[in-house]
Amino acid sequence: MKLFKATRGGGPMQTKPWTDEELAFLRENWGRLSRAEIAQHLSRSLPSVKCMRMN
Repeated sequence: MKLFKATRGGGPMQTKPWTDEELAFLRENWGRLSRAEIAQHLSRSLPSVKCMRMN
């Protein structure tokens, strides 16, 4: 199953699935690194890091 998000232009944008390793890094470093540092390390957007942590 593919996940899609709407973009500002209205078209769908495919999201990259999170790996177990990425999720582990997020859990281990949340509160130690800034969200921007985590996003940069994982090559993810800042909104995707914020959204994933809220789930």
